[in-house]
Amino acid sequence: MAKTLKIAFAFFAMVFCFSACSSDDEDESKNSEKSNASLITSFKFTNPTVDATIDQEKKTIVAELPEGTVVTALAPTIVVSDKATVFPASGEAQDFSKVVKYQVTAEDGSTTVYSVAVSVKGGNVNVTDPQALSGTIDKHTTLKDLGLPIDYIIDGILWVSGNATLTIEKGVTIAFASSGSAIDVDGDCGLVMKGTKEDPIIFRGVPTNPGSGAWDRIALHSSRKENVWEYVEFINGGSNNEMVAICDEAKVTIKNCTFKGSDSDAIWVNDAATVLAAENNVFEDNAGYPIVVEEFRTLDTFSDNSFKNNDYEMIRINAYWFEKGNKYTLKNHGIPYFLYRGARAIDSGTTCTIEEGVTFIVKEAESVNFEFETKLIVKGTEKAPVTFKGLADDMYWNGLFLDCNRSESINIDNLIVSEGGYEDNSQAIYIANDAKGTMKNVKVSNSNAYGIKLGNRGNEEPQISTENVTFENCKLGNVYDETEYSYWDEEKEEDVEIKPSVLDAMPF
Repeated sequence: MAKTLKIAFAFFAMVFCFSACSSDDEDESKNSEKSNASLITSFKFTNPTVDATIDQEKKTIVAELPEGTVVTALAPTIVVSDKATVFPASGEAQDFSKVVKYQVTAEDGSTTVYSVAVSVKGGNVNVTDPQALSGTIDKHTTLKDLGLPIDYIIDGILWVSGNATLTIEKGVTIAFASSGSAIDVDGDCGLVMKGTKEDPIIFRGVPTNPGSGAWDRIALHSSRKENVWEYVEFINGGSNNEMVAICDEAKVTIKNCTFKGSDSDAIWVNDAATVLAAENNVFEDNAGYPIVVEEFRTLDTFSDNSFKNNDYEMIRINAYWFEKGNKYTLKNHGIPYFLYRGARAIDSGTTCTIEEGVTFIVKEAESVNFEFETKLIVKGTEKAPVTFKGLADDMYWNGLFLDCNRSESINIDNLIVSEGGYEDNSQAIYIANDAKGTMKNVKVSNSNAYGIKLGNRGNEEPQISTENVTFENCKLGNVYDETEYSYWDEEKEEDVEIKPSVLDAMPF
């Protein structure tokens, strides 16, 4: 009996397996029989009545409608392959003022996308190829999103002149045909570019020249406040100089923009130009400096920008003078300032405040001077000191000169100075005999000469106080005191001479 039951169970198992395998084979057979056809076979408008032309090879559909047709809410009738579906659906109204994409899904799930472009007799509404831009724009012009991978191609320099405003709408992509192609906006004109996070405006090279330096630059000379750039991507320009130039007395607002892949600097700002705001911008993979300015105060309106993988990860400042009577506040932008010419403040009423965490890299052999009736305030902290340093451990600069003679004109806290002492017998910090104020929590290191040099005070008391000044690796010594004078020692009945001396620590 047991043997009979085992045979029976084995029989039923074989039958079950055969049935399951047959079911799987049937499912595969059914799937293989599903249609992969995903074509639009007919596309027509009924009001007005127009049959569109379908190019099955390019997957494009074009139609010319009668003059005066409003194309912003047309509902086409669409026929597709048997068992296929289309989205947007046949009969649904669409805005054909730009290219409209239709996706056809076959029975087996495969898809085909068609681009539909409509024109109106007497004037194009949209196109299937990029529009060429060249020469001069001398009247108000708006560039619209054509719905293409590249909407416009600029060959040569596109000049915006007269009093024209060039407005570029969200989603527009502009390609430059060559490394000599550029946009130049004249002083009485305007350039308005307002993209969105989802639909940015993009400037780039053509597909055959996709690398850095594919195009030249956008130069803005316009002083109109309407120059607002938002969500604009500047990609792979800078073939000759900077990728974006804010020239002359131009004014501009730049927010949420991307500067990437320049073959030179990303953006340059002239000393007379005004950046009304530069916020939340990204500077990435540029071969030069991300930002170059000709005036310290230009950076007052820069905030919350980010920097990544730029060859020179510094903000280059070409200015030398802090202008008379101005109050400067130098903020921490997350990367160092590069003082290409050093810096100097000498005029009455000039105040320079340096916030915590700011780092200055000073070009070799240059110096930073605060003199006469100017004021220097350094607001470093223990965790985020202010730093002045050289380009490298062996690239020395000429030092920080402090000769501010107004009452309490020097107020320094948590400062690091390194790689000073470029000249023989010089120093990292020079404190003049009449400098007034306080210095505390200062570290001087890696000087190629002395750490600090004190001006000759004669027999006068110092007018600057110091606290917690430390030294490390100063080649000629920590402190060189130039004080030199003589006095009569009545007890010894002789002249006593005080001569310059090298000290291990600050004498006051």
